[in-house]
Amino acid sequence: MSWNLKALRLAQSRLYSTSGLSSSTSSSALSHSNLRALDNWIASPKQLILNDSFCMERVSDLYITLPTRDGTRSPYKAPEISAPLGYGSHLAFFHPRTPESQLRPDGTDADFCPPSPFTRRMWAGGSMTWDPQNPLRIGESAVSTSTIDSVEKKGFGSQSPMVFVNQKIEVTQEGTTAPSVVEKRTHVYIAESVSVKKTPRHVKNIPSVADFTFTFTPSITTLFRFSALTFNGHHIHLDKDYAQSKEGYPERLVHGPLTALMLLETTILQKPEARIAHFEYRARNPIIVDRPMTIAGVWNDKYNAFLWVENDEHVPMNKMAAPRFLILVAVAACASAASFSKYAACQSTSKPKLPPTLFCPQGTKYVSQTDPNAHFSSVQAAVASLPNDTSPGFILIAAGTYQEAVNVSRKGPTTLLGQTDHPASYAQNLVTIFNTTFINQTTQNASIQDNADSAVLTVAPNKYAAWTGAGYYGGTPVPIPDDFGCTDFKAYNINFENRANNGGVGPALAIGIGFANASFYASTFRGMQDTMFIGKNGSAVFRKSQVLGSVDYIYGFGTAYFDQSLIGSRGAGCTTAWKGTPNYTNTYGAYFSHSSIVRSPDANPALDLTGQQTLGRPWNNASVVVYMDSFMDSSINPAGFQIWSPTDPRNETIYYAEEGSHGPGFNASARVSFDHLLTAKQARQNFTVEKIFGGLPKWVDWEF
Repeated sequence: MSWNLKALRLAQSRLYSTSGLSSSTSSSALSHSNLRALDNWIASPKQLILNDSFCMERVSDLYITLPTRDGTRSPYKAPEISAPLGYGSHLAFFHPRTPESQLRPDGTDADFCPPSPFTRRMWAGGSMTWDPQNPLRIGESAVSTSTIDSVEKKGFGSQSPMVFVNQKIEVTQEGTTAPSVVEKRTHVYIAESVSVKKTPRHVKNIPSVADFTFTFTPSITTLFRFSALTFNGHHIHLDKDYAQSKEGYPERLVHGPLTALMLLETTILQKPEARIAHFEYRARNPIIVDRPMTIAGVWNDKYNAFLWVENDEHVPMNKMAAPRFLILVAVAACASAASFSKYAACQSTSKPKLPPTLFCPQGTKYVSQTDPNAHFSSVQAAVASLPNDTSPGFILIAAGTYQEAVNVSRKGPTTLLGQTDHPASYAQNLVTIFNTTFINQTTQNASIQDNADSAVLTVAPNKYAAWTGAGYYGGTPVPIPDDFGCTDFKAYNINFENRANNGGVGPALAIGIGFANASFYASTFRGMQDTMFIGKNGSAVFRKSQVLGSVDYIYGFGTAYFDQSLIGSRGAGCTTAWKGTPNYTNTYGAYFSHSSIVRSPDANPALDLTGQQTLGRPWNNASVVVYMDSFMDSSINPAGFQIWSPTDPRNETIYYAEEGSHGPGFNASARVSFDHLLTAKQARQNFTVEKIFGGLPKWVDWEF
């Protein structure tokens, strides 16, 4: 069996708790010039490009430094030219060669460091993502491009102001264009005058028995060798007096990158056939030199492991001997590279009695109907709690069924994560959000009521931005405010269902998107009529998802792109009804790529749907719908598309097209005359993601 390690995540927290803090620095004590210099530094763009080669000599030096490879635990295997570089071994390369006179007082280089007084650095954690098809190789050259993703100021209202600097590093091998490794690295900088009494933090509910362990003692020699390999002059690893008097630690500290490397190394030592695609780590407590450390792990199931690192020393706390204390915690998930999800550890239900958000992005809100420790019991309450600004917000939703309507109007990136142990498969989703609201078109008052009022999920900045409206261009009772909503909404592994429409009672939306960017992953959208509305100035991407409905169940004005998804008909009707509009700059249309257009798997077995579903009809005379390399079963009518109505065909200026359609539902000779049957070259020239969106959207998780 081929194993592929997808995620290795460690708990997020500070290195040490800071009880007993004494300080002459607080945010109020910082001068205006200090604060102004920091803000100017944050606002200035930064990039560092370094070239290096993975030469045999340096790789050999690194491998002999690691106790997993030095020949003492298993036979020594010398590195070989062109062999894949060990996971995390790139950390020994791409270091600035800064003159000693330009280093910080603590021996660290000044690149990406905030200005004084924030000069003391701690490695807080990070992540690494590998391209399994494009590994770094020994003997090859590569370039590392580092930028700052974000900077966060914390504790500026207290005595311990800190600056969190989040870097992004892309390592691209010579001769390739895509990075082989994407690393994110977080450093914490504290003011030079802060004096902190460090107290180890204890973590409960760690498994009492491990499936595998690896114990070693990092020595002074280990630290010296790793510092030399990484060109790291930080005194905290080399100078005992500095570590004790300046930093408040009992001894020198083991490097954060070395600890991360050892977690990766232990995983590979325990399961040599594993291929690691993603790794995240956070520290609970630092590792002290000359003290035994044990890396341990348990397999929660066939694919998921929980790992932790602990120190075997007893630590005096409040004059009492304390048990072993936790250094690091992690989870690992194994599956195919194609099923990788960067949030797999956060979404997992396999965490052994640990806080549900332990492996989630910092500040994640937790929603549960049964967990008394949850932040909220409804998704909408969690959404409403997010600040109305441009900061990112994350919400983890516990397994369950939630009857409610969710409305996201904020501008900042917003991510909803459904709990699951199978993030690649919508078929095994554990979270469903539904309602039973529909629009009665017989009694509807169009001046105050719209299809949008029935939506289970709405992503739009205001009421009218999500409206279907009336007329050729969807007029609304009042002009739509000139305001764009969420720039980056994401949802993973969530079922959105409008259950009112199982009998075809009228428009009943599962989702509505307007004046916003939204993307969905391994999610489902279920209704009957008008299941999904991508409205004015709205852009949406659906990856490995499912859409079910019957009548015009994918409709709108905006831009919708479906990738590797299942589009299923629950009854006779049209798959799409699209409008074009000259009022907005987005490239409107519905586009389907590498998808399946079929009878819904839950359609009534008594219904004969053979030839009863068409690919679309023009909602106005500027409609655009394109299918590319997609499978169509016998439920698709041989004609493919259809006109709007016999008295109003609307087929003169629309653009309907297919490329690479295949299956029982594709019949080239029977297609309507206004269906453009494209070659693969024509499709590539006109309908790539970049062409459709005017560039590759940065708000889409293309790694999923």
